[in-house]
Amino acid sequence: MKLPPAISFNWRTPLPKTSRSNEQAAAALESLAVTISQRDGYTTGGNDDAVDDLRKSIEYSKSALKIKPEDSEAISQLASSYNRLAVLIQNA
Repeated sequence: MKLPPAISFNWRTPLPKTSRSNEQAAAALESLAVTISQRDGYTTGGNDDAVDDLRKSIEYSKSALKIKPEDSEAISQLASSYNRLAVLIQNA
């Protein structure tokens, strides 16, 4: 799925240097992945774009935890992204 230029993002840019920015990026990517994978109103799985977005969300969450190791929001976001990735892969 190709995103319109208005919301495209160059994934090769460096990760943000603040924990909060990384958390927000992780949450946004997870939300995008859920939207992509639920086209019919339920998780259909097997969508490579959604899986890629969740893996990137996990990367951002891990980056947030490197900056602020005991941040409960980042830990929760990381767990949520791993859970959604597992559901997608299981339904593939």
